[in-house]
Amino acid sequence: VEITVTTFTDPSAAFVDRCNIDIEIFNSTGTNRIAQVTNIPRQNGPWNVDPQFPSVTCSNAQMGEYIIGSIKKNIYRTTYTLPGPGYYLVRYYDVARLNDIINMDNSGSQAFFIESTILINSYLGAQNSPQFLNHPIDEACTGKLWTHNPGGYDPDGDSLAYKFVNCRQYDPPSIPSPITCSGFVMPDVISPNGPISIDVHTGLITWDVPNVIGIYNIAFVIEEYRDGVRIGFSYRDMAIFVNPCDNDPPVIEAPT
Repeated sequence: VEITVTTFTDPSAAFVDRCNIDIEIFNSTGTNRIAQVTNIPRQNGPWNVDPQFPSVTCSNAQMGEYIIGSIKKNIYRTTYTLPGPGYYLVRYYDVARLNDIINMDNSGSQAFFIESTILINSYLGAQNSPQFLNHPIDEACTGKLWTHNPGGYDPDGDSLAYKFVNCRQYDPPSIPSPITCSGFVMPDVISPNGPISIDVHTGLITWDVPNVIGIYNIAFVIEEYRDGVRIGFSYRDMAIFVNPCDNDPPVIEAPT
């Protein structure tokens, strides 16, 4: 199988840039680690020297691509031969979660964690994970309705369903299995923020409205269904930057 991990990082902070990453492959219950795939190189952007931060370098590896300010997108890709048919979990974690997230405790000391599934079943035919057109990073204005759609689709035409989950951390051996981040609450628990919701069918996230300035993290699972049977899921962790701004959404006047 081909495994792709996509991360978004700000290398202006020390020790967060990753020339290579490691992933883990577990059995379906997450209790038995089958393999650890190490030193997967970054495979997008210019080579060797970061264009914004020349002190950040990689030996014979690419540097990622900047998308918003000092935030860049990093793509790591590898292939791995699994031992046989079955259901597997692919896990990635990094101890450099963003600092100063206001809806969890001391976020910079908690590991970032994402997870996805692989199903090997010859009767199902081709099986690809959901793909996303939009980045898991967005900006919101205080006092203004905020919406975000991950732009999810499935290359195989499988149905997708979305639901919020807790942001999780994982850092073996001190944290041997994924757990909820310490102090994590949904953004609308922080008063006087308004309610936040996700559409189970489209993935559209609606926050009506953010009122407290700061950085928030949310996480959601995208479940993949074929003929009414769940065949996999992908876990997404995203950041929302809430600031005061003058941007107003467009007002559309429909013709009679």
